This record gives sequence, C-alpha cells and structure tokens, in this order.
Amino acid sequence: MALVTFRVKKSSPRSWQVSQSSVFAKTESGVIKEINYFKGRDSIFVEDNEKIKPSLVPAFEFNEMTERTELVFDDVDKNLYDFLTNHGHFDRRFELFNSKAETERELSEFEQIDQATLEITGRKGAELKALGLLVIGMGAMSFEEKTIQLKLRKLAMETPTKLLNVTKDSAFEKKYLGALGLVSGVLKFNAYHTAVVWADNDGEVVSIGQGENGLEKLGALLSKNNETAISTLQAIADKINEKANVEQSEGKKNTRSKNK
Repeated sequence: MALVTFRVKKSSPRSWQVSQSSVFAKTESGVIKEINYFKGRDSIFVEDNEKIKPSLVPAFEFNEMTERTELVFDDVDKNLYDFLTNHGHFDRRFELFNSKAETERELSEFEQIDQATLEITGRKGAELKALGLLVIGMGAMSFEEKTIQLKLRKLAMETPTKLLNVTKDSAFEKKYLGALGLVSGVLKFNAYHTAVVWADNDGEVVSIGQGENGLEKLGALLSKNNETAISTLQAIADKINEKANVEQSEGKKNTRSKNK
C-alpha cells in the first residue's frame, strides 16, 4: 500500500471539489460512456454499476506543508484513482503528483535560472545594454545600466526562459552585434524612424516599414546567410572597434593633459 497524491494545478484554493456530474471517458473499445466514483467497485462506468449510488469524491484540501491543494488517499482505492485519471479535467485542472518528476522539474527550473544569470554576469556598459535591447526591447536604450541589470536579473529569476530564448537563438551573436552597433552609436534610426542607418554618413542599412520593429528588422537582415549580412556584420564590428580605439586614444590624451 502507498499514498497517492493529486494536486490542483495553477492555483491553491483552501478547498476544491472535482466535478462528478456528466463526466465521460472512453472504454477500452473506444466508446465514450459516463463514469463516476464507485468506492470498492471494479468499474468506474455508470452502466456497470446500475442501481448503485456513486460515492462522493473527497475534497482537495490545502496542505500547509506543501502549500498546495491536494487530495491524498491510499492506492488500494483503485476506483477513485481510475475515476480521477480518466476525468476530463485530469492534467488540466488537477494532476497526479510524482515526487521524482517534481524534483526533476524544480531542479530544471533552478538550472535555467543559473544559465540565465550566467548570460548577464560579466556584461556591463554597452554589452549589457545591447543584451537589454534584445530581451527588454528598445525601451532599454533610455535605461541606466543598473536599471537594465536589475530588470535582467529579475527576469532571470522569474522567467529565465524568456531570456534564454534570446541568448540560445542560433542567430543571437549576429543580432547582438546589431544591437551593440545601435548602443555604441555606429548605427542609428533616421529622423523619421523609417530606416536604420550608419551614424557617420546616414547610409541606409535596412528600411523599416510602418508598424515594423526596427531592431527586429535589423536582426532579421543580419541573421541571413548572404553577402549583404556578412559584409554588414563586418562593417559594424570594424566601426565599433574603430570608435573604441578613438575613444581610448582621446582618453589617454585627456589623462596626460590633466597630469601636466
């Protein structure tokens, strides 16, 4: 003998009662027939239990220890088990709890949090903001670095898959470079927001149609496996490096001037 646990899904009310009215299930031959709970009987089908009053399914009750609404009973009550697993709400409104599966699920969730957090760790400045653009959206352009870091960390804890869906995308590095180009100032949107252009000469990189997302349009262009995408990616990388070298050189000059 062993205990069987069923749990209400998605919510945890103090008490919950499974419906026993007009519940149907397929027989082994595939015929749909009405079922109910007949304690101590072999069959859950109403036609096999003529003149027998159905038993009342015990209520699911909130468990303070697990903080879930549960129905726990001995597995010798096979009729109750069969009724619940054949119920139309099974795996929709309530589910069979499996401790091993639950442990694996929770462990998987923690692993996703670790992976998502790792994607953020070590990124700062333009690199962090570029990731923020891809995950949060264009609003990240106006956020301070700490704000972006906080939003990404919260996302990593609460919905890590949203962040991982971005970073695990096969074209992530290409899209990331495009976002980095915008953050670094080598790319920009034109005055009418109808194109992404080069910041130094206003040459068009990709046009933006009405209602289209400029960042997504840029990412789609760079994700292609063609000469245009390859040359554009190389140009973005070169311009970012060139700008970084200029800024570094100017920084050294300013340092020397202050030391004189």
